[in-house]
Amino acid sequence: MLLLCVAFVVGVVRGALPPLPDCNPAQATPFSNVNPINLFGVNHEIGIKATPHRVGNLRQQGPLPTGHFATNHIKNSDIWPMIVTPYQSLLTDHGAVHDSYTLDRWSDPERSDVMDQQSPSEAGKPWNKLTDMGSNMRQMTSGPDGNPRSAFTGKSGVQVTIDGAGEPEMTSFGELYANFLYRGSNGGTMEGANPVVKPFCLSSINGNTISFDCPLEPSAGDGGGGHLEGECHGSTLTITLHNSKIIRDITKVQFQYALEPTDIWTSDNGFVPPMRTCTAATCQHVGNKVIIKTTSPAHNYKLALNVIGIRTFPYLRWLEEPYQGACDGSTITDGSGGSSSSGSGSTTNNNPATTTAATTARPTQPPPTWTRPTVATTSQPSIPAGPSNIPTVPLDTPSKKFIMELDEPGSDLLGVTRKFILYFSSPVVPRIETGSQTIRFEPPGGGKYSGLLQLGYTGSSRKGDGSQTSFLDPYVDIYSYKPRVQYCVSESANKGFLSFEWNPVDVSRSPASTGNLLMVAMPHHELLMVEKPLDTPFTFKGYVSDDWLMVLPVLHTEVDPDPLGVLDVKDNPSQLQDILAAIERDAQNANLDAVCSHTDSYNGGKAIGMVTRLASLSRAFGTDHYIKLDQSIQNCLEKWLRVQGG
Repeated sequence: MLLLCVAFVVGVVRGALPPLPDCNPAQATPFSNVNPINLFGVNHEIGIKATPHRVGNLRQQGPLPTGHFATNHIKNSDIWPMIVTPYQSLLTDHGAVHDSYTLDRWSDPERSDVMDQQSPSEAGKPWNKLTDMGSNMRQMTSGPDGNPRSAFTGKSGVQVTIDGAGEPEMTSFGELYANFLYRGSNGGTMEGANPVVKPFCLSSINGNTISFDCPLEPSAGDGGGGHLEGECHGSTLTITLHNSKIIRDITKVQFQYALEPTDIWTSDNGFVPPMRTCTAATCQHVGNKVIIKTTSPAHNYKLALNVIGIRTFPYLRWLEEPYQGACDGSTITDGSGGSSSSGSGSTTNNNPATTTAATTARPTQPPPTWTRPTVATTSQPSIPAGPSNIPTVPLDTPSKKFIMELDEPGSDLLGVTRKFILYFSSPVVPRIETGSQTIRFEPPGGGKYSGLLQLGYTGSSRKGDGSQTSFLDPYVDIYSYKPRVQYCVSESANKGFLSFEWNPVDVSRSPASTGNLLMVAMPHHELLMVEKPLDTPFTFKGYVSDDWLMVLPVLHTEVDPDPLGVLDVKDNPSQLQDILAAIERDAQNANLDAVCSHTDSYNGGKAIGMVTRLASLSRAFGTDHYIKLDQSIQNCLEKWLRVQGG
């Protein structure tokens, strides 16, 4: 059984390198044939500090990749998923887990996470997400739509393995591929064993209802920040709860508020203000805010808010130090005398709804237990059920195609399933193993399966909707094997050319003589395509071709500044003074010597690049700053190359 991870494509025009006289493949023209060992000697540091594993005898054959997309799978510490748009893979000692995602996730605001930040003035207070800083935002694209801000850790999508699978071994690699081989406990390999498939959240296969466990992975949306605002005009009190936690269905969260006149709210005589449940008449859900409008019981009042299972406002000691205000147009303050927002804290699932009291005060009472309230809401409704157009094939019927519907995790997208397709090159029969939540595929007559298994994804839609599940049918039984990259720069054409030769093969791994190879185009290359790509159910563009060619203009990439640009600046006295002042300022603040000794190669390389460009500007504009800068560059490079100690 051969497992295929669908490769990705970043190409634009069909064809190999053009027949130009000065388009010589760069691979055939190395920059230098000098052996670094002859200059610097042998260094075994990487073998001591970061010994690679899962590589068999590859290291004896030549250098291993350090910037490859599969590098995280051969390091000797935690294994990270390979995020290779539009799919992701995690190769564990239990098998290979694959998941896929759609292009629209990159622009979905529900997947935007502003991450935790804290202003220095808030030091020591609970973490609060600052949403108005304009920085530190990341787009979470890996999690299923039912859990949009989760990461991929191998508990979503589909796992493929064999009996007794252990650590996979990298057998070969190139610019566009990495081949890993699993070996089973019985001595077999993934190229000759019955595949065992574990689809997380499986709800049906070929129209037959199956119910597998549906893990809900930790999510950046589990936490958030919140603060309360409130003011009273006349007798109308308006309380606004700001919240950065995702709440699709507000009816699943109970909002309660305690509101009493100041002279009645006391905590030292046994009185506990009752919590009042939100109703449609008092509470409104607007975006990620809850607005409570009610009548103040007195000119001076005290209040608290309870979000059951999440947190109370104020965060601590809601009974002893509640918010307080007056119906004179002023805003509420917390019990410590600060503004209502100064006591804000995180709303993670780990924070209890109850609070703690000071040791000198009567213990705070927990708010009432949860009951489902009726609240005006704009929450996302569940997808209505409809007729299924996925044909039902009895599970004991041999087949080459299996349509798997995977529920969205969580409870926000009920009635929606993700469609994964398994394609086999010869008929097999599925054996459902409910205990292990797996499906074993076997030849109808017994024995071991030997052939091709391809896993495809056709998007997320209403449960039972099979309208896109045949999209990949014309492209099965052919795949890219050990694709090759070629590139050149032609001065006569003033163009750079990059060719992806996909080397399509058939089930026997022979060069494919029939069939169509479908690959996925990246969105930032679509404008450069000559031929129109295909639309796909997972919103990325597809392209059918055996080889692709990317044509790019040759841009000025030298370290030295553009000579014409330098002349233009020198002819403008104002601009020239600005540049000279900037060179002086940057040179005075350049600190490469300090950075170089205690940083990694990524940040160290960036620092060297910055100082190198600054030295080039110094030369171009006739200053002497480059002398000191050049010495710093030399010292840093010699430290990294171990010419110097340090």
